[in-house]
Amino acid sequence: MKSLYDAFNDVATETTRWCYFNNANGLDVGSALKNNNEAWIFIEDYFKGAGKEYVFEDFLQRDFSKLKNRALHTVSTFFLGIVLAEKLQIDRIFIKEAPDSSCTFLYIWFLTCLYHDYGYVYEHDDELKKISSLNKFMKNEKIEYKLKNYSPYNKKIIDLYYSYRKNCDHGIVGGILLYDRLGKNYELALKKAKTLPAFTGNVNDFVLPNNGRNLRFKQEHFGFYSEAARAIIAHNIWKGTLDSYIKKSNDNRTKKIKFDSNNRKFNLNVNSLLFLLAIADTIEPIKRFQEIKPKHVLENISINLSLQDEVSLSVNCPWFETSNYFSNIKGLEKWLEVRVENLDDKTIKIRFNSNYNN
Repeated sequence: MKSLYDAFNDVATETTRWCYFNNANGLDVGSALKNNNEAWIFIEDYFKGAGKEYVFEDFLQRDFSKLKNRALHTVSTFFLGIVLAEKLQIDRIFIKEAPDSSCTFLYIWFLTCLYHDYGYVYEHDDELKKISSLNKFMKNEKIEYKLKNYSPYNKKIIDLYYSYRKNCDHGIVGGILLYDRLGKNYELALKKAKTLPAFTGNVNDFVLPNNGRNLRFKQEHFGFYSEAARAIIAHNIWKGTLDSYIKKSNDNRTKKIKFDSNNRKFNLNVNSLLFLLAIADTIEPIKRFQEIKPKHVLENISINLSLQDEVSLSVNCPWFETSNYFSNIKGLEKWLEVRVENLDDKTIKIRFNSNYNN
């Protein structure tokens, strides 16, 4: 058992555990957990290092203060997800399933996690809240690259959830924006590559030099863009809330879809990326103890990874109020295939097992 702070530092000291490209020079991982400003710099620099800076193309046009205030939570979730992925061997699942060896777990995890709260910028925009439907939002934001499927949900379910939320749900718009921006980023990278003497003429597989790195762009990567976007869309759809919206809806097709494909819990093996994002985003403690210095929070919560198929968290500081924190973790049972048990008022255990019935 070790503190989250020590667990994250263990990851940070080995570049290959947190960065998917070879040359990580310029990425200040040592400062990434100091404060929100340093965390935001790390997020931006990671996307720039990956040659995907276009995902933040509207940075100067909107109020990013709310997003920056969540930057520490985002980076902490990123490292926590890596720790959990290694424990649950989710990283191996992705390597096994990847159709392209240039796409690793870290590649898709960085895209997903470091962008998963980007939609907060839009969710808190008073003008955008007036947009009544997802299709109108996509038209307003000039979305050109559109997802072909929204698994584990359905486009009709996503439309319904968006319209009833009435606030530009940050998960839905974040996933929509990520896929579109990554598509447009690919276009820009291809345009640059075509100007280079080394360009082979292959628009589906090319290399672009970027600050001492040779970055690979492939059409096959759009499948990973889609998976990252769909995980972000689904991570903020609460099943209880969805059920209440469906009951309000008179659309029989919506009700049929719900019972046929959505009335189930997400599984470690079937929905690996969404499963990991949901777990890490929920148990990440900085956003739960905002009145306490982030380093102090991470130093005083320990994680036990020694037992097979389970993880336990222990809060070591007596004046940390754990009831709300543990209640949120317990809530994972409502939509993921996990078992959560409060061992006492300072320790909680999560058991991962995709084989038991719910």
